Amino acid sequence: MLTCLESVRFPFFTGPLAYMLDRLEALPEELVITSAIDSEHVRNSAHYLGRALDIRVHDLNARAEQLARGDRILAALGDKFEVTLEEPGANRFTTGAHLHVQLLPAASWP
Repeated sequence: MLTCLESVRFPFFTGPLAYMLDRLEALPEELVITSAIDSEHVRNSAHYLGRALDIRVHDLNARAEQLARGDRILAALGDKFEVTLEEPGANRFTTGAHLHVQLLPAASWP
């Protein structure tokens, strides 16, 4: 099941974004999108291009469980994507741990 925080916005859709949403919805675990094309992100972030999502991990107790969720997401998306566990303080906009999921910068779509 895939849900979004109320603050998450999708002012437009892209092919990579639609693909990510479809693949994430198919996973057999509850996932919460905490950011899409909204909020503040680092300059030139893939979020602003509709090529990235952030996924909640604070529902998982151990860092190993958080990384395992990232591995499952990456396996579902394929090799044109990357999944990174971002820790609080990773940059001035990261307030809580989350998985940053994005189309690789050099990847073409489709």
